[in-house]
Amino acid sequence: MINVNNNKKRLFTATLFSVLISPSLIGLDTLIPKKKKRKKNPAAQIIENNFNTEQINHVNNHGQSPLTILPNDIQNEIGSYNEPIPLSGMPNDIINSLRELHQSEIFSKLRGKLPDCVKRPISLNLNNRNINDNDFQKLLYDIDTIPGMRNRIIKIVASRNNLTSIPQKIVLLRNLQCLRLNNNQITAIPESIGQLQNLQFLHLYNNLITAIPESIGQLKSLQFLDLHNNPIANPDEKQRLNRLLPNCHIEI
Repeated sequence: MINVNNNKKRLFTATLFSVLISPSLIGLDTLIPKKKKRKKNPAAQIIENNFNTEQINHVNNHGQSPLTILPNDIQNEIGSYNEPIPLSGMPNDIINSLRELHQSEIFSKLRGKLPDCVKRPISLNLNNRNINDNDFQKLLYDIDTIPGMRNRIIKIVASRNNLTSIPQKIVLLRNLQCLRLNNNQITAIPESIGQLQNLQFLHLYNNLITAIPESIGQLKSLQFLDLHNNPIANPDEKQRLNRLLPNCHIEI
């Protein structure tokens, strides 16, 4: 015969015990680690805030999505983000969309290594941004801190700024094909310029350059060199450059 009273007592005792040792009642809930939600990559979140899923996934008749080139307003938002942005959590299509940048601060935000599958080249268009020598040096430093990034830079346009020199560190961009630094106050071309073996176009017109280093003759891939409107001292400089760069069109 089942003793109902004893069963009720046991049930009551078990219920009371479970309530008394409840973590929330005895303060242990603050000690038990809660499972953290995985934080979405900030750049991906910024993209989602500006594009809905249908727009991001849409591919037009030319095989291009809205992220073929990251829009300037989104670049500005990523560049002004107040925390580092890890490349490891950034979707490849977003990384691939960083192919034409107008916001140099993006490089100071990115952390980590570029995925091996992402190989699209990058052009920097920094025209008329009030960039000075220190800004340019910092940009090149930030690029160099991202493994794999320096090899992706193929074009830099930084005309109409406040540059007085060409940073030595620019020779690290071994795949650079086009360098436009016209309309600045650059006074000299560094001897190391000859290390840019893939450089094809060099625009330095409207500067303050007085002499051209012999090492410019090492630029065997150079097709176009524009030096007009510079106070070059040697009246025979054009003839010398034609000998150094016989396959290059030269404006001086």
